[in-house]
Amino acid sequence: MTIKLRLLSLVTFLFLKIGFSQDAKVTITSSDLSETSFLERTEFKVSYSGSIFWNNGINLGAEYLFKEYTKVKNRKRGLRTNTHQFLLNGTLGFTTNFSTKTDTGIFTNYGITWRRTNKKGKQFSIAINPLGYYRSFLPETYKVTGDNVEKVFLPGRGYYAPSLTIGIGKQRLVKNTGRFFNITSCYAHHIMQAPCLLLIFSMATVLTLKRKKNMQKIIKNCSKVIVLIITLCTVFSCSNDIDFNNLNDTIFVRHRNADMPAYIHGNGSEKVFLIILHGGPGGIGLSYRSSTIKSDIEKECAVVYFDQRGSGMAQGSYSESGISIDIMAEDILALVKVIKHKYGNDSRFFLMGHSWGGTLGPATLLKDQSDFLGWIDVDGAHNTQGMYLEYIANFNRVALEQIEAENDIAYWESVLNLINTIAPEYNLDDVQRLNSEAFEAEAVLHDAGLINSEAGGGDNIIFNYTPLTILWNMQNTQSILDSDLFQNINFQDRLSEITIPSLVLWGRHDMVVPIKFAQDSYDNLGSIEKELVFFENSGHSPMSTEPDLFAEKVIEFINQNK
Repeated sequence: MTIKLRLLSLVTFLFLKIGFSQDAKVTITSSDLSETSFLERTEFKVSYSGSIFWNNGINLGAEYLFKEYTKVKNRKRGLRTNTHQFLLNGTLGFTTNFSTKTDTGIFTNYGITWRRTNKKGKQFSIAINPLGYYRSFLPETYKVTGDNVEKVFLPGRGYYAPSLTIGIGKQRLVKNTGRFFNITSCYAHHIMQAPCLLLIFSMATVLTLKRKKNMQKIIKNCSKVIVLIITLCTVFSCSNDIDFNNLNDTIFVRHRNADMPAYIHGNGSEKVFLIILHGGPGGIGLSYRSSTIKSDIEKECAVVYFDQRGSGMAQGSYSESGISIDIMAEDILALVKVIKHKYGNDSRFFLMGHSWGGTLGPATLLKDQSDFLGWIDVDGAHNTQGMYLEYIANFNRVALEQIEAENDIAYWESVLNLINTIAPEYNLDDVQRLNSEAFEAEAVLHDAGLINSEAGGGDNIIFNYTPLTILWNMQNTQSILDSDLFQNINFQDRLSEITIPSLVLWGRHDMVVPIKFAQDSYDNLGSIEKELVFFENSGHSPMSTEPDLFAEKVIEFINQNK
């Protein structure tokens, strides 16, 4: 927070420096505004805004001129005349992500604008808006308190949202109108350090309407915009009748100060739900809606793609202590209660976790496995504590094998050099280096023909999520959880307490969660009915590299145990 305050102070200093600095070759003439009316000093703006592909919206604004002066500089090419203006500004706007409806809200901000205009009417402006507020509007949201589930009226959250805007434009001097292009950086802050909507870059083309002659037009246009906003909000808040044969729902789970989206797709006719726990920590749920999960598994059951706390488009207001594996496991159980409340108490569940999801899955089942018919572990990190030393051993083994096979010898020799620099005692920096190197190693194994290329055919994530939001969330959530994740979490000795049918799926060439943990998971699970399947041409993500076999095994497991 201190860094942000320093940055804001620097921007404010530069703002004032630009506006009030003088030198010997400059002549400044102040304008007398005393005889101009309030309306003559006020500009009204209507603009379309959007974050490139992700969010679209409209906003209304006004700027009140309180200081103006003309600065004439003596340059080699002659005199350069610029008009400098200081204006009080205010904006009210509406924005939405039409694809998922998870990023809809209204915003307002107030501040001061400095604007420079040359003789040709070309303008450059900087606006600092310390007074900002963003109110999100969420789709259907259910609050879980203990065993009680209730639907939330007008769900959403409010955020303090100061902003900084830089704009360029062209003023039409004859008609007193203009068009502008603005880039706005907005910081929506609340208690939690990994919120949904932290950083938004928006671009807007603005039409400025000036002076009292245009007031009737302004009022008429504003009225239309307000009606449009109310209509859009009403449409987004309406829920459709449930079509169990083809579920296509987005709901939010409110639990312990977090609002987390669940995207539910597929065949719910038998009320069988497969909940997928994404990797990360800090990943996104809909990244798994691809290939045969979407085309095959969704035909057999309803698939729930869940953005975990502090991930994807989840929102909330809580401190760092509000992100822990214990609380996140409770979130999954809360999700189960919400689905039962919405679709019926006869709903049945399977749980699947990939990578970090394979850590969160056991944590959830060890709290309560009574609602689940089966557990699917996909390259899951159930023993992150033991991964440090296993990384070293696995890198050494694979590197020697690849050097002997004469596959990319230079790279694998560099890997051997790397692990020789790693201390045998746990170190967070080293484990993060090893984890990063593991992904690079899988890319090299792919080039050697040992790992298949990833299949596509899924949802276009770029339109479903705001990239800056998910990147911010991922960074913050990882930084909070990683400090404890690789050092203290080990469920291996408690896997025997998981007794529901289990399926362990693993890529033979997984460098991220080494193959040793596949056998450990299978051997230690307390399930009577369990199966271990290796994917011979896969690394860490067999659902993408061998999608047909993956779907076949998952569907077979669900049909056997539903």
